[in-house]
Amino acid sequence: MTGAIQVDTAADDTRVTLSFGANDEVTYAALTPADAKTIATALDQAAARAETADSVEEPTNE
Repeated sequence: MTGAIQVDTAADDTRVTLSFGANDEVTYAALTPADAKTIATALDQAAARAETADSVEEPTNE
């Protein structure tokens, strides 16, 4: 399934709208700028941990 993530700001920059999902179901979240920053930081940190874990090779029994 292919999905999409979209981030928009309100005309007055007081809200950030986050939407994600696929054609059959899309979830929307209206966030304050502070909440959006908190989510962005958490996603960035989780992605960095996942990337690090993915690059660590399993030890071999040679």
